[in-house]
This record gives sequence, structure tokens and C-alpha cells, in this order.
Amino acid sequence: MCTMSDVENKLIDETLEYFKKCGEFDNAIRVNKENREYLKKYIVPAEKVEQNFKYSQKKKAAIGISILAGLMVFGLCMLIMGTSGVIASAVAGGVTLVACMVFFLVMLSKKLKELVMEQDKVNAGINEQLIACDRRVLDLKAQKEDYLNALDDRNLVVIPSKYVQVAEKIAEYVREGNADTVQDAIDQLEQQVKSMRRNRR
Repeated sequence: MCTMSDVENKLIDETLEYFKKCGEFDNAIRVNKENREYLKKYIVPAEKVEQNFKYSQKKKAAIGISILAGLMVFGLCMLIMGTSGVIASAVAGGVTLVACMVFFLVMLSKKLKELVMEQDKVNAGINEQLIACDRRVLDLKAQKEDYLNALDDRNLVVIPSKYVQVAEKIAEYVREGNADTVQDAIDQLEQQVKSMRRNRR
């Protein structure tokens, strides 16, 4: 014949099995939070795109090339026209310098703008995924809460669901004979918690 302790131990085992499901909810929540943190790494602000593109360095290089091109045209014109064409050579060199500089800077700005726009699209997509992760976490928390409430409502567990985090400890008290019933184990645990709080003061 089964004693009360045997029956209660069986019910405790069943309760712990039900509570294992909560671990699955907790794992899913943890994974979603980790995914969220991982995705955040791929959000890049416009300043960072510019920094990665090395716009300032490329701009300096473009100005240097433009000056070199202007000097080459000036020198070439001087060779062709001689000293009598100094003004014309200077104008030709100046026009070449300005034209090259405008061309390179426009091309650089266009390329940078394209990269920023492309990254903005990526950022928007990631933000949507972050929102989805947040919603998923809220849904999982609600599902866990509903699951625990259903266990209590249907009297499927002998340890109240609010003690799910310490259910193993409560079971241990009963199994090791430190408590005769689950309620005794809960009372002991709560007494310990109260004592610890008093000691901290």
C-alpha cells in the first residue's frame, strides 16, 4: 500500500515534468534576446559608413590627383606654346585642376551616398527583425504565464507555479525527509528567505 509520501513523491515528479516545459520557454526567450543583441551589431550609422569608406582620405587623394593633372596640363602647354603662352597654360592647368577636382569629388559623394542609402535599407530591415524579436519575447513570456496558470487552474501540479524557480529545491526537501509535505517544504523555504532578509538588515 502506498503511503502519503509515496503518492506525494509521484505527484512531485509529475509536477517537475510539467515545469520542465517552462525551461523550454526560458531557453526560447534567451535565444531571442541573444539573436537581438547579435543583430544589433549589424546596424551601422551613416558616420561609420563614411569612416569605413575613408571619405576624408579619398578626398585628399582626389585633390592631390587634380593638382597633379593641372600641373601636367600647365607644363604640357608651356612646352607647346613656350613662355609666350604662360597665361593660356595657367588657365588650361587651372581649368583641368578644377574639372578633375569636381569630377572626383562628385563621384566620391555619389558613391558614399549610395553606400549610406544601402546601409539605411539594411538598418531598416534589421530594426524590423529587432521589433519581431521583442514581440516574440513578449509572446513567449505570455505563453509561459498562460501555461503556468493553466497548470494551477487544472490542479495538475502539487507545487504552486509561482514557485517554479525553486521547485527542485522544494522537491529535494520532501525527498530527503526534511519536510513531510510540499506545503511544509514551502513554509521552510519561505522562513529561510525571511531569515536571510532579516540578516541583511
